[in-house]
Amino acid sequence: MIYPNPSSGKFNVDFGAIYNEVGIQIHDMAGKLVYQEKYSGKQIIAIDLNVATGIYEIEFTVDQDKTKVLKIAID
Repeated sequence: MIYPNPSSGKFNVDFGAIYNEVGIQIHDMAGKLVYQEKYSGKQIIAIDLNVATGIYEIEFTVDQDKTKVLKIAID
């Protein structure tokens, strides 16, 4: 879950559980990578993006084999 969405650039990601390893990549709609980080042992993380207004895709990779993509609107 991502909240708030839309966001001013500061938002939280709740994985719903604690995982050994979670990778996050955020791309703009042109495919440009604007954020990349790995986390471990966390359920909720705070992200502060300094990017232009628009829609961004957030790709999560959990334990190196499960992937999910969500979108966030930055206003």
